[in-house]
Amino acid sequence: MGLDDKGQQTTNKDGYTRTMKLTQKIIDDIEKALDMRKKDGTPVWKDGDEIQVCTAGTFVADRFIVLQNRTAHPVVSSKG
Repeated sequence: MGLDDKGQQTTNKDGYTRTMKLTQKIIDDIEKALDMRKKDGTPVWKDGDEIQVCTAGTFVADRFIVLQNRTAHPVVSSKG
């Protein structure tokens, strides 16, 4: 994903071209934003939680990133 060793754009597993590079600063900012606590001081996100990353929004300019904690809220099949 991103640029290959020849500087050519590559695509991710879903076929989308990825042009934004996740720098260490962006990763650090996300980590800091996810370090939130409940009123009693316990962390909301724990190391090792399974996180699903999605995008949402109707229009391109309104797209946003959604992080879902699948460990805290696992998907339960309706087929019982």
